[in-house]
Amino acid sequence: MNSYLSQYKMLLIWGLVFILTPLSIDDAVAHVKWFVDVDVEDALQPLGSHPARQYMPILFILASCGTILFGIFDYFFSRLLPEQWTPENYFFEKNTNTPLTIARIGTGVYCLVLWLMGDSILTPELTYQKADWVAYLQLFIAFSVLFKLSLSFSGFGLITLYFYAIYKYGIFHCLDYFFVFGLGIYLIISGLDIRQKIIADKHYALLYFSLVFAFLWSAIEKLAYPDAFYQFLAKYPLLMMGLDRDFFIISAAFVEFSLFFLLLFSHKGIILLALLVNLLISAGGLYFGKMDAIGHWPVNFILAMMFLKGPLPVNKFFFNQCLPKNFINLKNLITLYCTMALLVVFYYGLHDVMYGGVI
Repeated sequence: MNSYLSQYKMLLIWGLVFILTPLSIDDAVAHVKWFVDVDVEDALQPLGSHPARQYMPILFILASCGTILFGIFDYFFSRLLPEQWTPENYFFEKNTNTPLTIARIGTGVYCLVLWLMGDSILTPELTYQKADWVAYLQLFIAFSVLFKLSLSFSGFGLITLYFYAIYKYGIFHCLDYFFVFGLGIYLIISGLDIRQKIIADKHYALLYFSLVFAFLWSAIEKLAYPDAFYQFLAKYPLLMMGLDRDFFIISAAFVEFSLFFLLLFSHKGIILLALLVNLLISAGGLYFGKMDAIGHWPVNFILAMMFLKGPLPVNKFFFNQCLPKNFINLKNLITLYCTMALLVVFYYGLHDVMYGGVI
């Protein structure tokens, strides 16, 4: 009886995924810097005179409704599944190292592809010249993840590549790829011989947070550089589906921000959400080509880890994956807009400090 119930629950998960996936927007996770030239030193678009400002009120309402509705879904979905149930222990029984195995294989493949491509530090747009040590380091990381003893060295290698990218392109540009830093920390901690009760799931929490932060940052980029997205949509007009381009860009920003925010603020719902976002990004790779697929590969396997691992026992103001206690969770809604406000201030403030001014 329990096996039939488990199969029914899995069919429910997959059914919901395939129903909801077509409703998502591919452009929400497209990385515009890979397809058009974006100079982060250019002046930012002020929100008060943003060409899509007339759409903001309705999008705030829609984002609020979406957050509340997903909170209701998460409330019931988390109670439908047993508390200890995750795809990891369902598919792999007592093997609790599956997410780490995925991280090791994913990192190895990622660095091997970068080495074969040549001239790319971390993504196709972050290039190096006259720095052959980068390629040797990528090859070293690809092999060092194979062995537990050298796993921490692979983490240090990723962080070295990330800081070299910052050296070449600046911190403002590279915050889009903050998940690489999080992945490096995760591998370092995973490779160290530390008692599990000391680190618990903190390395997973750091990895989750780094990925979400990178995409929240990318979402604000859609508001700050509308001209770059005009160029992007001129190359891919099919994405707009006949919609007004300003509405489409700002909608994509809200979709991206809301989806990734909810990855930090859902309990069992993270299982479905991580799978949904992963399918969405993979669909973008089919449309935009191998450059998009290669650049998003680390995101794909980190989301796969989220899917398998499920929610973490974390309850902080900007990270809460504990079982929801209320049918309607207004705290998530408040936190969504607090997060959005803080990141917008940080984004525009950091740009002003580094490059000065807006339009």
